[in-house]
Amino acid sequence: MKKYILLVVGLLVAIPVTGFAGSLFEKKRDKYLLPVENQASQPAKRAIDKKKAVRPRKNNGPVYKVPAWPIHAAPFEDRDKFEVAVRYQHAGNSFSSKGHTQDLTKLVFGECPMYVRDVLLVSKLVEQGDVEDYSSGLGTGGYLGAAASALLCFDGSIDDVQISLGCVRHFKDNDIACGIQLPFVIRKHNLKLTTTSCALLTDNAAFQAKYGDCFNDFVKDFLCQKGIRLTEGDTEAGLGDLSAFINFEVKSKHFDRMIVGAKVLFPTARECNIHKLWDPELGNGGFTELTAFGSVLFAVNNFFNPHILVQATYNLPAEVSRRIPSWKQYTERDTGAHELGNLMALGELVRTIPLGSPGTTDFDIVDTTFRRFATETERLRIRKGAEFNLRVGNIFEKFISSRGFFDIFYDLRLKGRDYLNTKNLTDSCLGCLFAPDNIKDNTHQIEHRAGLNFSYQFDEAVRATLGGLYSFSGRNIPKTLEFNGALTVEF
Repeated sequence: MKKYILLVVGLLVAIPVTGFAGSLFEKKRDKYLLPVENQASQPAKRAIDKKKAVRPRKNNGPVYKVPAWPIHAAPFEDRDKFEVAVRYQHAGNSFSSKGHTQDLTKLVFGECPMYVRDVLLVSKLVEQGDVEDYSSGLGTGGYLGAAASALLCFDGSIDDVQISLGCVRHFKDNDIACGIQLPFVIRKHNLKLTTTSCALLTDNAAFQAKYGDCFNDFVKDFLCQKGIRLTEGDTEAGLGDLSAFINFEVKSKHFDRMIVGAKVLFPTARECNIHKLWDPELGNGGFTELTAFGSVLFAVNNFFNPHILVQATYNLPAEVSRRIPSWKQYTERDTGAHELGNLMALGELVRTIPLGSPGTTDFDIVDTTFRRFATETERLRIRKGAEFNLRVGNIFEKFISSRGFFDIFYDLRLKGRDYLNTKNLTDSCLGCLFAPDNIKDNTHQIEHRAGLNFSYQFDEAVRATLGGLYSFSGRNIPKTLEFNGALTVEF
C-alpha cells in the first residue's frame, strides 16, 4: 500500500511541475528563437494551435467565476490544473439527537449521563448485591460499591488541519476532466476527565490507600484492565483518503456552467486504534465511497450569480474493528468466594456469594451501554448510511477588485443511519455473547452550515481563495468552525 501511495504523491507533484516547466520552456524558446517581427503575432498563433487550443474564456476575457465548489466539481479553462488546499477545523461542542447543544464527548460516547456503574460492571454488581466487594482485601470496607454512583464527566475538542494536493486534466476539447486528490491530515483530540473526586470515596480507607485523591487514576486503572488507554491529548498525522473523479461539462445558453460527474474515495488512511478511548481518525473510518454530483452556475449580473451543487454518496460495506458491549453471565450455584477476574475488568476484586446466603450470584447483564467502553473487540461488517449534500449560493463579481469574487452559500448534509451486516456474524455474536445495537445509535446526521468565500484571480493561470464555514444547526454532528484557503494554478 505504501508504494502505491508514494506513486500517487509522485504523480501529484510531477504532473503539474513538468507541465508548468514545459510551458515556461516553450515561452522562452519562442522568445529567443523567433524573429522579432513574428513575436508580436505569436500569442494569436498559439491560441489557434490545436494542441494548445482551449475554449474561449467567458466573463470578460481571462477573468471568470468559480463558485465555492470542491475540486472535483469546479470548472477551469486550461489543459491542466494543480491545487493546494488548506483547511482548519475546530469543534468543542456538538448537536444532540434532538438538536440541543452538548459537549462533544456526548456525541462520541453517548448522550445519557455516565456513571461508574455504567462502564465498570463489577461496581454495578456490588451495588446491586450480586457479588461481594473485596477491594479492601476483606469482605467489608471496599470502594467498588461506593464508586458506582460517581458521575463521569468529560470535556473534549477536536483540532484538524488538512493539506490537500489535487491535480486535474482536461480531455476531449476540454469538456471532460479527470483528477485525483490526496490529503495530508493532522488531527488532535483533546480529552479531559473533569470529574476529579468523589465525595463517597474521600473517607474510604481502601481507596485512599491505593489512589489517594486521584480519582483519575482509578478510572485509568479500570480502563487499562479493559485494554483501553485514556490520554488527555492525542495527535495523529498521516495521509488521508485518496479520491479520484471524472466530470463532464455541459454547454448551454441557459446557464454559464454545468458540470456532472462521479467520484470514488478510497480508504487509504490508517485504521483507527480501538485500544485508545478516542483515537484521532484521519479518514472516513475505512469505507469506500461512491459519489455522483452535479453543479450549475447561472450568470446574470455582477450582483446575482446563483449556483447550486448536489451530491449523493453511497458507502460500500467494510469490515472495521469496534468495541462491542457483551453479555456477562454467571449462573453457577456453588459454595461462593470465587473470583471473577476472567469474566470482567477488576473481577479479581469481587467474590461470588455462597449458596444459601442472602443475595444471589446469578446475573446476565451487558457490561456497558456506552460506546468505546466495552471490553470485547470484534471485526464487524458495517455499512455507513447514504449521504446527500446540497449547496446553494450566490457570487458577487468585482468585489473589492475587478478580479475579486465574493461567494456566500448554505450547506445541507443528510446522512442515514449505519447498518450492521449480521449475515457474516456467528450465532454467538447475535445471541448471548454480544449486544452491538449501540454501535448504530445516533449515527443518522443532519447538518446545516453557512459559508463565505473570497477568491482573487491574479492572471489567466493563478487564483487564490480564502473562506470559512460554520455549523449553526443539526443533529448528531460536531459544532464545527472551519477556515480554508486554496491556491490554484492552470497551465
